Amino acid sequence: MSIVTSNTTLPENQYLIKTIYATINGETVNSVDARELHSFLESRQHFADWIKAKVVDSPFFQEDVDYILLHKPMRQNGSGGHNRQDYALTQDTSKKLSMGEQTERGNEARDYFLWMEKVAKGGVNHNPVAIPGGITPALHDLEGVAVFFGAVGNQAKLSANMAVKKIYGIDCMSLVGVTHLVPEKQIQYFTPTVIGKNLGLSAYKTNQAIESAGLQTSERDHKNRIVWMVTEKGKDHCQLLDTNKKHSNGTPVMQIKWAESVVGLISELAVIA
Repeated sequence: MSIVTSNTTLPENQYLIKTIYATINGETVNSVDARELHSFLESRQHFADWIKAKVVDSPFFQEDVDYILLHKPMRQNGSGGHNRQDYALTQDTSKKLSMGEQTERGNEARDYFLWMEKVAKGGVNHNPVAIPGGITPALHDLEGVAVFFGAVGNQAKLSANMAVKKIYGIDCMSLVGVTHLVPEKQIQYFTPTVIGKNLGLSAYKTNQAIESAGLQTSERDHKNRIVWMVTEKGKDHCQLLDTNKKHSNGTPVMQIKWAESVVGLISELAVIA
């Protein structure tokens, strides 16, 4: 099965030939591992002979402009390989080498690099149905990946859109005419001390009021100090911060900060002594 682009046909697996990041001609670019290309083209020449004839000794390619030599450490398992030389090729160099093969695999690789050029320039017109499962599931899955790494809200959505663009060449936001996301409401959290100042209460009285509102409970530790603990009801109104300290029983000491919404709940529900 193939994905039809504006001028080329590309196998559905867009990772047709492994690419790597390399600094060529002063720029870090998405380049091609020469051995991967050689393997894909199914050349009958030994790699060392192929790369020497096609690239290194060719008057059409210049080192540090069209390709670079990658230096790898000697193998540690005793299997040799200390004379092995690896190269990173620009995508343009890879395309020209593929065209020169004049084989079915060469044509396939050429189309692939033409497609990659179009993706980089934003000129690819994909058929969204060709994305396995469709665009929406892909977006949701990648948003989940972003959340896994700590992104939230709009940040996760933007990360998912960027990932779809990189993988499939589709800018989903542009596709539906969305130029920006509405900023999320920023919730500020305050300590009981700060909240108490606005209400004319001490931090202790404020904590008592929050407890009366059913947002937290209290108990005494082994030193007879009050320890405040958030209830299920309170979880929607607070932020728990790790203080990097521990109680004597090994449990972490958490600082509780409360959202501004707590002020209203205190005023309506708390019995302030």
